[in-house]
Amino acid sequence: MDAAAVQPVCVALATGTKCLGATQRSLVGALLNDSHAEVLARRALQRWLRGELAAAMAAPEGSAYFQLATCGRIRPRGAWGLCIFASQPPCESAPVAPGTRLLRAAGSISKLSQPQARGAVRRKPGRGEPTLSVSCSDKLARWVLLGCQGALLGELLCAPLHLAGLVVCAPACEAALRRAVQGRTRELLGRLPLELRRGRPSLRLWVVPLPEAAAADGLAPSPERPDAPAPC
Repeated sequence: MDAAAVQPVCVALATGTKCLGATQRSLVGALLNDSHAEVLARRALQRWLRGELAAAMAAPEGSAYFQLATCGRIRPRGAWGLCIFASQPPCESAPVAPGTRLLRAAGSISKLSQPQARGAVRRKPGRGEPTLSVSCSDKLARWVLLGCQGALLGELLCAPLHLAGLVVCAPACEAALRRAVQGRTRELLGRLPLELRRGRPSLRLWVVPLPEAAAADGLAPSPERPDAPAPC
């Protein structure tokens, strides 16, 4: 999507930083284990997708974003891309710059003589009880590889709904972020079935410095708004 020519439309929005501990998980799926913002936003996106796909199947003209294809499934209408904006780096792999040596235990970070292993699937950090939920960095990498639609909605689409852009507003290391959500998946692309590789856009990634983004949102003083409130 050409950002200069097309006005972005927000279809899902969420905030959250909590995650259930390992012993609090529901065996029957009655509780939401992961309430981090990225995960909640994707769940909201899937709810929006269900409504749009239902509209595309109910009417011959389809919905504003999807339409029936000749293959009997549903495809996007026109040229548009799906982007994610995150006001903080996704937890675990993405905030860690190459060469960083960390030990996370009981909510503390200590220096180690051995560098932190990169590329491994990680669980979400926590100061209390350990969690079993996969980190947001790893989930973003999975969505980049397999699409954001999920397995059930994927049966209705001609091709996965891949990410076209990722914007992160934080003092993050761009190299670490790109490695965490994009670089680790490149060697796996050739192993995917053809239907999962079809129509895959090139992921564009932007890291926006926190002061600039806060000023643009009116949350920090700027030359245009010197009296703006500071962010919490």
